[in-house]
Amino acid sequence: MFVGAAGQSCNRSSPLCRFLDDCLPQRNLIVEQWTRELSAEQDRPLQVLDGVNAKWLGSAADLRIGLDLGADPGYWNLVSFLPAEHYRALMAAAGFTTMPPISPHGGDVDPLLQHWRRTSRPTQIDEQQRAALGLCLDAAELDSLGHRWGPTRQPDYRRSFFVAVHEDDPDHTSQRRHEPALIDAFTDLWDLYLRQGRDQLHTEGGTVLTSPELAAGFATADLITDQTLIEIKTAAQPETLLDKALNQILGYVLCDRDDEFRLHTVCLYLSRQAKSLTVSLEDILRTATPGPTPQWQSLRTQFQEALGDDLHRAAENARPAQPGNPQRTYGSPVVRPSQEAGD
Repeated sequence: MFVGAAGQSCNRSSPLCRFLDDCLPQRNLIVEQWTRELSAEQDRPLQVLDGVNAKWLGSAADLRIGLDLGADPGYWNLVSFLPAEHYRALMAAAGFTTMPPISPHGGDVDPLLQHWRRTSRPTQIDEQQRAALGLCLDAAELDSLGHRWGPTRQPDYRRSFFVAVHEDDPDHTSQRRHEPALIDAFTDLWDLYLRQGRDQLHTEGGTVLTSPELAAGFATADLITDQTLIEIKTAAQPETLLDKALNQILGYVLCDRDDEFRLHTVCLYLSRQAKSLTVSLEDILRTATPGPTPQWQSLRTQFQEALGDDLHRAAENARPAQPGNPQRTYGSPVVRPSQEAGD
């Protein structure tokens, strides 16, 4: 069974962890430093959710935070499951606007095909924002399917799965369908992000990439802002996952074979604590390696050789079907308003 970087990060006998043990054997010192930083934080009361709800909350938080930081909506593989009116509501709540182009065939152009641009960012929580959180939870329920399909299947086909999930609730609204405890926990998380987290992650005028792929089918990060790779984790007890999260982050960095993203720093953002744990790539090498300090490019080359089979299988698994197949790739085409319309 194929396992990507995120899955291998949790298994000490995986090819990824074995490589890290060989090449960065003292990375536990970084985990210890992060643990000290966390222990210095004031404890906050956290609502503990069950396993399924906790997973949905984590995926939904990744989506909502990414929509807040990005200059463009992104996350097509996930938000394309939402019905058109729900997608419009989510974009509006996230601070994006569009000028719908005129369809050559008459009628409305699907909002997924429109050019949305940021005009604001929310600063407080109201009913519109709570509804948007519910929509993120809706999309998060189909996260595994979004990963498996990637950009394949037409929007109408994808939306049919959303309808199937809610077919027993014809009067569905996101806030009413989800358990109040889940909506409340997400609202508290979002409030904490607005008050403390956004300033840690947002760089005015900086470049933000949402769900950047560093190795096809094997490594997709949450965010890259300028030269910082950000991994978002939502956990009531984050101390228990710091080592696994660092393994995952290092796997992503090593997958940037040609230094395409010019990474300088990595950041683990703990959304339920609004805490950013950061370390530079230079400090990682100095801390995690005994003896002479290696170069990242050398490690990346060794990584490609050591995990070549895994990377190849992942790329094959992620390869879109050939044209003519009903699973062909559709991606996220954009119809932009004309210059006369004020673009």
